Amino acid sequence: MKKQNDTEVITVRISAKVRYLLEIACRKKRKTLAKYIEDAIDSTFKDVKLKGNTSVNSDRDNLWEDESDEIDRFIYLADTYPDLLTDLETKILLILQNFKTENIKFYTKKSGDVYYWDADLIRNCWSEIQEFAQHLSEFTGFDEREEELKPKARIAKKELEKVMKKNREK
Repeated sequence: MKKQNDTEVITVRISAKVRYLLEIACRKKRKTLAKYIEDAIDSTFKDVKLKGNTSVNSDRDNLWEDESDEIDRFIYLADTYPDLLTDLETKILLILQNFKTENIKFYTKKSGDVYYWDADLIRNCWSEIQEFAQHLSEFTGFDEREEELKPKARIAKKELEKVMKKNREK
């Protein structure tokens, strides 16, 4: 799990004029270019509304908890802001909601549209879930016949089933 102090590298293309002005601003504020840019970006989060009056800034501690991992963050995003999921994340959510093998499923119970996720099972099957989602061309349900799946999706589905069963045997 990443620590709070870990950083990510991004590459952006900016004009020479903006780069020069950034350097001048950094000198005045006595900040590195990276710190100045990070602070400038961070200050815009209050203006980005997610739902109602909730902004990225006001929900930042839920969106990124210090002790959370990729699965915790995905579950929170999917439960709270499903409209913000990427196409791949939407497929992953559909797998979590609908896929089961031998009565093993990714949630412990469901009440209406609220799912109580089995985060440990999801965590243990995460790479297989992602692999399966990447090979699903479009979601048509998981009851389709095996031969209707594309070969890579068929293989990924079998791997996911195998890992789910293995995790339940523990």
